[in-house]
Amino acid sequence: MSKVEYRAVIKFLTKLKKDLRGRKFDDDEEVKGAVMEHFADKDPEYFLKGIEMLVHRCEKCVEVKGDYIEK
Repeated sequence: MSKVEYRAVIKFLTKLKKDLRGRKFDDDEEVKGAVMEHFADKDPEYFLKGIEMLVHRCEKCVEVKGDYIEK
């Protein structure tokens, strides 16, 4: 996984983690349901923005030939 992909996944998981913080789950099915609920509440623009940000990050990575990218 490239640095760009890794950062995109971390950002994605951070939002999910924030939404699930403080909740208690009795089993895996409850966790799966909560994750599905998290994404069901999102507008299509949420996913479009995420894809656009990933494309932008990938382009930056290509421009610098994989070197470290500052924010």
